[in-house]
Parts: sequence; structure tokens; C-alpha cells
Amino acid sequence: MPPRAFLTLAVAVACLACSGGRGEGGRAPGGHRAVAPGVVFELLRDNPDVLVLDVRPFSAYESATGHLERAVSLPAADLPRLWPALGLSREKTVVLYGDDGGPHQDAATQFLASAGQRYVVRIAGGLEAWRAGGFAVVVEDAPLSPVRLD
Repeated sequence: MPPRAFLTLAVAVACLACSGGRGEGGRAPGGHRAVAPGVVFELLRDNPDVLVLDVRPFSAYESATGHLERAVSLPAADLPRLWPALGLSREKTVVLYGDDGGPHQDAATQFLASAGQRYVVRIAGGLEAWRAGGFAVVVEDAPLSPVRLD
């Protein structure tokens, strides 16, 4: 993990560690942190090599609700099958989100923890909180075609 990414992540986790609530920096499944959208925005702004995963179903990724600019659609249901094919280092920082911080994020976080991924950040409140915070999303003009990796 690049020093700047680690420092940003460490500061974010340290600042939010005392808040305790899952939606405001508390522990997420797998022991990874749910971090406020503003902190995630800064992490992404300062660290272009962070992998951003939209773990909602693909139909949600291409819907009118949009997705984060650098996000890759990798639905939580497909994660166990497709993750090994990506061949990423366990040191790679991963930011993930679902619609509202619920079941898609829970499943993805639990899987990544069991796979040994060390630096996983969930957006507290998911895409709903991101949008409510006034952060930009991308809405595709034309439907995208899924790419088959198997």
C-alpha cells in the first residue's frame, strides 16, 4: 500500500474509531471499517490507485441512481467466483459500497475478510449516503454490457 494511502486510511480509521455506530465509522462485518462518505471522498481524491467496487447487482450500477466515477461493478453475489481471477494483492486498498450500507456491503465485506484482504473500507450508508452528502455519481447515457470473466 502506498504510504500516502496508508496514512489517509490510518487517520480516517483513527478519527472514527471512537464513534462505535456501524453507520459512522464503526466495525463492519469482517472487522473492516464503515467510513463516512466525506472521508472516503478524500481517500479517493488523494489515492488514485484505490480500487472502488460497486457490489450492487449490475442493473443497479447502470441505473439512474448512478455509481461512483472509478467504480467497477462486481456484484456481491459474484465476488467469491470472480475475485481470485483479478489477482490483486492483499495489500490493495479496496473501497466498496452498496445501495444503503446493507446486505450487499455485508456480504462483500465478509467475503473480502475471509479472503485475507487487509485494507477494506465500506462507505457508511452506501450510495444513498454518498449522494446525500452531495458527492458526484456517474449516470451512464447508454446501457453497458456486462463482461464475462469466466
